[in-house]
Amino acid sequence: HFSLLVEKEFTLTHLLNLDSLPGLLAIVLAISLISGLYPSLMLSKVQILNSLKGIKKIGKGAVVTQSLLMIQFSISIIMIGCMLTFKGQLNYMLNFDKGYNLENILRVRVPVELIETNLGHVLVNELKAIPEISAISGFTGLSMTGYKDEDHQFSLFFSNVDSSYMDIMQLSLIKGQSVKDALESGIPNGVVVNESFLKSIGNPEDPIGTSVAFDLYGTGSSIIVGVMKDYYMSGAKGKTNPVLFYTNYNERQFFSILIKSTADRFTIEEKLETAWNKVFNPIPLRYEYPSIEYQKKFDQEAKISKIAGTGSILAIFIAAFGLLGLVGLNIQSKLKEVSVRRVLGARMDNLAVIMIKRFMIPITCSLLLGLTASYYLSNEWLSNYPNRIDVGWQGFLLPTLAVVVILIAIVVTQVSRVLQSNPVVHLKDE
Repeated sequence: HFSLLVEKEFTLTHLLNLDSLPGLLAIVLAISLISGLYPSLMLSKVQILNSLKGIKKIGKGAVVTQSLLMIQFSISIIMIGCMLTFKGQLNYMLNFDKGYNLENILRVRVPVELIETNLGHVLVNELKAIPEISAISGFTGLSMTGYKDEDHQFSLFFSNVDSSYMDIMQLSLIKGQSVKDALESGIPNGVVVNESFLKSIGNPEDPIGTSVAFDLYGTGSSIIVGVMKDYYMSGAKGKTNPVLFYTNYNERQFFSILIKSTADRFTIEEKLETAWNKVFNPIPLRYEYPSIEYQKKFDQEAKISKIAGTGSILAIFIAAFGLLGLVGLNIQSKLKEVSVRRVLGARMDNLAVIMIKRFMIPITCSLLLGLTASYYLSNEWLSNYPNRIDVGWQGFLLPTLAVVVILIAIVVTQVSRVLQSNPVVHLKDE
């Protein structure tokens, strides 16, 4: 099961080898020694004669048992709280508004050695004949360089895109015009920049027409013709960066293909393979779905969430058994008291409330300790992400409800078992 969670293969031979076997045996011996040491010390302090007379009974000291119970439930609460945080952050990152579209897009890569040929245009013409394809856009991929003028210096991402790239990727143009429109209106060195670029150069009041010290056309500088909304290239794991788009008529390495939402993926891939082989055979086709690649970025978070969920179930299971044993022991040691209360007319709910009150202190301490630790650990983990959720009330409510429900269920179960017995039997017991 752990192999499935972490998506790695583990077998029994990994566990039972000369490296790990001595350590496992040492753990078994240590736990056995510790488990037997405490009751042995308690039994050795009891005077035999007093025990036989019933004057001295074992199990009245509850400090150690209640402390262990408190630790068990604290761990359970921490696991549940952290698991909820992991799942919440994972869902947030998967549904994060990146500022661009990846759905129904298939990306094809042209071999580097063939970029300067005219075969890319031939491939586009072949793809346009496929009815399941809505649009095609070419681009060179984002490159990074250093931008520097008299007053500013920063890292800049730039890309050579065609006229339909922003439409397919659903990038929002908030000011000015596209590079294609700028070319048609007589601006040969126009560029489109994002909001982060404007912030980096000091937020000019009227950015349209501003000259920037970035030579992409051999003219010495470029002119801002449009401003697009910021977008997150790396999704929720990253932040917005200065970006610049320009265009020329050179061959492009990548093609983004917008597929109709009703199209069958296998049919598209088969027709794409046929079109590719007409142009680039025998070079193999290389393509990917950006939406799937984006989700793969969060594989680590998904594994952590799965492991935390499984760990939470195991922790609650262990803590519940500890509470079950402690409640059972407490009731068994007070059978005569319970029987007297029954004879005097106590109902099941009265007895359950009395037993629950006896465990309120360790359970309350568990909640305070567990919720505090869960809040701290969750915030520490979330601090690694520039875009993150806040630790909400769900991270406190669910662990609290789980602990309270388990306590009530166990106490009611144990009390109901006692109520099925005859109180006279326990009243006769000396």
